[in-house]
Amino acid sequence: MTVQEPSLWPQFFLIWVLPFLAYFGGICIRKFALSGPDSPSVTKQLVLGIPIALLAVSPLLSVLHQTISTHVPTYLFTLGVIMEQAIVFHETAISHWRQRTPEK
Repeated sequence: MTVQEPSLWPQFFLIWVLPFLAYFGGICIRKFALSGPDSPSVTKQLVLGIPIALLAVSPLLSVLHQTISTHVPTYLFTLGVIMEQAIVFHETAISHWRQRTPEK
């Protein structure tokens, strides 16, 4: 009788995909639910989010890899921190960028 190997797709999704979805979801939450009157477009925020996500999310993947099977509340807390980083950072960074660059 042969035993089937368990699928690693759920773990792959939870460790490698969901943190980035949480990050870009945080950008969308900021834009559509919490945007200010001078808020930049969602396209600009998402484009700025690509390199920042690689810098902010990638170091936390090792924490998520260790906590996914042992401590689920820590995993969820880390996803919340990732989302909060996206909510707070992008609109502020773009507004500072606008102040420093001259208008054409």
